[in-house]
Amino acid sequence: ESEHDVIENSHASTVLGWADGLAKARQVQGERGHVVAVIGDGALTGGMAWEALNNIAAARDRPLIIVVNDNERSYAPTIGGLANHLATLRTTDGYERALAWGKDVLQRTPVVGNTVYEALHGAKKGFKDAFAPQGLFEDLGLKYLGPIDGHDIRAVESALRRAKRFHGPVLVHCLTEKGRGYEPALRDEEDHFHTVGVMDPLTCEPLSPSSGPSWTSVFGEEIVRIGEEREDVVAITAAMLHPVGLAPFAARFPDRVWDVGIAEQHAAVSAAGLATGGLHPVVAVYATFLNRAFDQLLMDVALHRCGVTFVLDRAGVTGVDGASHNGMWDMSVLQVVPGLRIAAPRDADQL
Repeated sequence: ESEHDVIENSHASTVLGWADGLAKARQVQGERGHVVAVIGDGALTGGMAWEALNNIAAARDRPLIIVVNDNERSYAPTIGGLANHLATLRTTDGYERALAWGKDVLQRTPVVGNTVYEALHGAKKGFKDAFAPQGLFEDLGLKYLGPIDGHDIRAVESALRRAKRFHGPVLVHCLTEKGRGYEPALRDEEDHFHTVGVMDPLTCEPLSPSSGPSWTSVFGEEIVRIGEEREDVVAITAAMLHPVGLAPFAARFPDRVWDVGIAEQHAAVSAAGLATGGLHPVVAVYATFLNRAFDQLLMDVALHRCGVTFVLDRAGVTGVDGASHNGMWDMSVLQVVPGLRIAAPRDADQL
């Protein structure tokens, strides 16, 4: 997307691992400068991001800047405890303004101003923990800067300059709005035009309308029918409720569907737990994303003979979705899973 991008990998949550490795390589080779990683709040729901943060935070002398592009969603709105924490951070920008105001006033106060400021500065961490909840990141060992208006270029540049003055890992929290500046995208509740195809920019209608029901829509209708017949059927998706066709099921059975975020590994293991608990979970993900949960499919689902159904959307060569989204490996890797029954329907009736 940019000439400054080092990698292209649309399987989210990996960028912090890349950045950790790049920063280590530069340090070992005696190179100066900062490695900058940009990650969305949606990608922070993936476990890989936190594995990387755990290592990044341990290296207090390694310069690395993490920019969190927080627009409250990936395909769909970001969910879970992290989303709740980021929501609290969005309300605390007054803390930094109050701190700057207090510093200015005290340092202009004759005689005692600087002394009082230094004393208060020593207690800043305690005040910060009490009044601003960025402790999650700072307690890990990351310097936290923000929240910042991500659409204010000057504010972002200023924050990045501040971040460069630190010699360890820094997290810059930028607030943005997905689709900002294009009203049709803002009105699109499903994904804010995340996966928009070729369309008329005035009417927003696709230039090549679908010729019939899609595989996704057929699955969406059928899983609702099955859910009405069987109360034990539940569903899991990984931040893709609409793209995989589970939105109708969620509307009909809101207490029987879970969006776990960009966390396919957790989705598979949670499904194993649901099955062990007496339910029949249906895990609906893109075929390419099941690659991430292959170990869990083997060790947690198959080894324990758990009754879990995996429905893989976008199987095969998907074209416009790009190289990282082609579902080309499912038939190859799944054939080695003991006890797994594989079906590849040829049409909607077979599905």
